[in-house]
Amino acid sequence: MLETIKTLGTIKRFLHVSTDEVYGESSYENNEANVESLSLLEPTNPYSATKAGAEMLVMAYGRSYNLPYVITRGNNVYGPHQYPEKAIPKFIMLARNGMKIPIHGDGLATRSYMHVSDAASAFDAILHKGETKGVYNIGAHEERTVLSVAEDIGKSLGKDISKTVTHVTDRKFNDRRYFIDCSKLLALGWTQQVSWEDGLKETIEWYTKNDDQSGYWGNLSGALVAHPTGGKPNLVGEVYQNLEDMMVSISHPARPPLRLPILVPEGTVITSDCLRNTHYERLTLFFLQSGRGRSGEETNFGDGGGDDARVSGVRPHRLDRGQAREASHGTRPQVELRPRAA
Repeated sequence: MLETIKTLGTIKRFLHVSTDEVYGESSYENNEANVESLSLLEPTNPYSATKAGAEMLVMAYGRSYNLPYVITRGNNVYGPHQYPEKAIPKFIMLARNGMKIPIHGDGLATRSYMHVSDAASAFDAILHKGETKGVYNIGAHEERTVLSVAEDIGKSLGKDISKTVTHVTDRKFNDRRYFIDCSKLLALGWTQQVSWEDGLKETIEWYTKNDDQSGYWGNLSGALVAHPTGGKPNLVGEVYQNLEDMMVSISHPARPPLRLPILVPEGTVITSDCLRNTHYERLTLFFLQSGRGRSGEETNFGDGGGDDARVSGVRPHRLDRGQAREASHGTRPQVELRPRAA
């Protein structure tokens, strides 16, 4: 894109959208806001490093070819139409259905969340009023922890999520805080218009009408998990220590076939009794052979009684979501549940 703009020579303003993540954790470590011209770029993970690298490219084209750029570094944006692998829409969908809400680590990492309409108005102000070759932070007024976001969603839905929040392994290099100074943007006349309460209310209403059963999204099995897999293996929910815990947790109405990772010790006996008093009529147990990249044995049994399956040669081992075919040792089973016919 930069090369095309250079060749055309007719572009009056190029708005490059970056992220507050390029600052790294300096605001957390120093307890002060990051200012565009005064703060070093100290990204702490490869993803944010590529964002910083992209900024360097834009600036280099500005210096070498006089590209008329403006760069923005923004906080988290939320609102209608956001793909549900992001925290707020994911939490809404899971909370509405009484499902487990995965929180990375202790959930106390702080973020600032800006409604999409405020973000759009900020881009408009910077595009038309910003200084050429300038950098502008775009930030919301308040900071809040990820855990408090889940709690606010539960409260808005009238759900007690204290029983469904589950703390999962944190992401690698999950920065604790991004705190940015937006004085430069405010000087352009921009102000935040949508409060957290109003924005969240609107967002919840939109996702209530366009949930995972509406047909709007397609297959979300790779998105509604703690660490999104991009729709790779159809794994949803938690990794369960035993079949009983798994069946107890699935109390919501029947959904499309669910394939769930489960930790099954050697010698475990699974019987069709586990399907009684559930919304499901068939359970399929898959064995994925390690290192072979293909399915091994497959055992089906329904709730008609009589058949069962004995699991043998399976070492207790936690299955990472989306990594079933990369088992390092032993075999890792998955369980698929098929809803009863209407």
